[in-house]
Amino acid sequence: MQVLILALVLILTMKCDGAGERAMAQELKLTADNNNQAVSLALGGALSVTLDSNATTGFSWQLVADGAPVLTLRGHDYVLEPSAQERTGAGGQEVWRFQAAAAGAAELRLEYRRPWEKDQPPATVYLLHVTVEPAASAH
Repeated sequence: MQVLILALVLILTMKCDGAGERAMAQELKLTADNNNQAVSLALGGALSVTLDSNATTGFSWQLVADGAPVLTLRGHDYVLEPSAQERTGAGGQEVWRFQAAAAGAAELRLEYRRPWEKDQPPATVYLLHVTVEPAASAH
């Protein structure tokens, strides 16, 4: 009996691990080239948006429309260029990561601006129209 229970636990663990790998494989990686486009994503899938940025100028990407409740923000990082450590004022990239949390349509809007210049228009706007497809029913 204990062997049977152990076997079932191992099978369930393997199935859960496989589902996690499939969700990670579904990550959609987008860049500035995808600005103002429409994309589709499966429920539970992930997307990342990587945009050039240079924090030394005071500019950064500000998340204006986060796509909630269809999308959930998973994280945001600033990544220096590999050679930036030797160069003062070198730029990098900002990476925004989202999870498809609910079926539906959403809009992501990021604005490249200096946060303290609220009366100035953004230098650049990144807009993305996202459709999250419902999960396929299991048979």
